[in-house]
Amino acid sequence: MNFEQRTILEPVSVLSFTREPVAYATPPQEHAAISYRVRGGSVFRFLDESVCVRSGDFLYVPPGLSYCQSNAEQEELISVQFICDRREGERICRLTPADPAYCAALMEQMYRAWQENGIGRRPRLLSLLYLLLAELSEPKPGVIREAEHTLCRRFSDPDLSVEEVVRESGMSESGFRRAFIGEFGVSARKYLCRVRLSHADALLRQGEFSVEKVAQCCGFSDVKYFQRVYRARYGVTPGTVRRACRKQPLRRPHPNAVIQPETMEFMKDKTDTISEKRER
Repeated sequence: MNFEQRTILEPVSVLSFTREPVAYATPPQEHAAISYRVRGGSVFRFLDESVCVRSGDFLYVPPGLSYCQSNAEQEELISVQFICDRREGERICRLTPADPAYCAALMEQMYRAWQENGIGRRPRLLSLLYLLLAELSEPKPGVIREAEHTLCRRFSDPDLSVEEVVRESGMSESGFRRAFIGEFGVSARKYLCRVRLSHADALLRQGEFSVEKVAQCCGFSDVKYFQRVYRARYGVTPGTVRRACRKQPLRRPHPNAVIQPETMEFMKDKTDTISEKRER
């Protein structure tokens, strides 16, 4: 479910309540709803599907859809109802954002803003709601891994940008950043730089390419920038490594280098090119 590009027409209500064990049917509503389970859980049945939500889950219920709900235990939740543009084929779905604590805090802020009942309540609620929808615009599992694969596959393209990868993921920029760091421990920008440096280090240790050519082959359009980040990463300049390895047999990559499977094919292509030149 991707909520970006949605038009929110009007907040309807923001409720915080406790529900005792119950089972009931709800007819189609004019408004949509997003709820956050503080504790407890429920089962929603609609059409030929069912969705189970538990403590910590977020749930989206689109407008115009009837459903049955049952909870076997007491549950506490915050729910925001709002009028929005309708989309064909929408279904009830459980949402798992990259930062659940942040989204829960947004729900609590909306509830407090709703209680204020002042002149600025509507714009404040709309602002918070759009922030929430952006954070909940999380795609199916595996998109972060696919983004990482794109960075590794296209590292040699100097025009590749993290902004482009974020757009392809369909996520918000902040949500993508948190999800990527959560998966790999560093931002996508730093990850891409490290992949490029790893490939560059492997090429430099062959001693066959100039520093400028290595930078170009590994996606660095600025040689001075490449030299600076290489030294920061490995503690030595790329020129020093190249000169030390130039008259020596081909060595294994630097022990700190992270070589992806694609790297071996990349290196093989470069080695074949060198062999062809020697045969000439």
